[in-house]
Amino acid sequence: MTMPENYQLIELDSVDSTNRYLKDYCRQQLPDKMLFCQTHRQTAGYGQLQRSWSSNKDSLIFSIAYPLATKQRINGLVSLHLASLIQQTLVSLNPTETIKLKWPNDLYNAQGKIAGILIEQVIKNDYQALIIGVGINRQSEQTHQMLSAIEQVGAVAFFDDQRFFQTLHDKLIAQPLTEIDYDDLHGYWQAHDYFAYQETLQLIEQQQSQLVQYIGIDEQGAAQVLLEHQLKTLSSGQSSLRKLN
Repeated sequence: MTMPENYQLIELDSVDSTNRYLKDYCRQQLPDKMLFCQTHRQTAGYGQLQRSWSSNKDSLIFSIAYPLATKQRINGLVSLHLASLIQQTLVSLNPTETIKLKWPNDLYNAQGKIAGILIEQVIKNDYQALIIGVGINRQSEQTHQMLSAIEQVGAVAFFDDQRFFQTLHDKLIAQPLTEIDYDDLHGYWQAHDYFAYQETLQLIEQQQSQLVQYIGIDEQGAAQVLLEHQLKTLSSGQSSLRKLN
């Protein structure tokens, strides 16, 4: 596969987790350019809070090593920015597809969830890199059966892997993760938000469920809701928002 000179693609037939693979690779090799790692079969994928991640042979499963020039604290806007760039990439390859952004970094179409993102870090002495895991469901007979069996699982039309990587890479170069304009991101998120302003949602925290009204995202990338008429800011690692139907 021909790839641009300023990043590399590692293709694996099978691996336990592309994120785990790239974390080990970065600790040993300390790459200074963006690095993609794709697998055709992931045996032990995981998501937020180490939840398992299921995929099929037509899913696009990959991770990105994104080295940072200087060590820095990463806030929640990075997740939102990444989700928006992946959404833009998918829409550019499937212009008729309507894809929404669900806080903090999931993508949904009319069928349900089509993609999820997990961000981890490698820090070794003065070296720091983000490790970004992405799973995208693509349409196939297997996903059709899965859609029938699992509620709120979606898939997008099949697209070319190389075109996807090229487009996403170009967007990451043009709109770096270290230079996020909140006003631009906020405006884009509002226009493509899976949730409507003041929509009543189910908030799940510590296995407890409450009804809240959705307000939007703040300057740190956190979601804000009204709970019993009080503004509440949510942590992406501890809180989940769901539609009522």
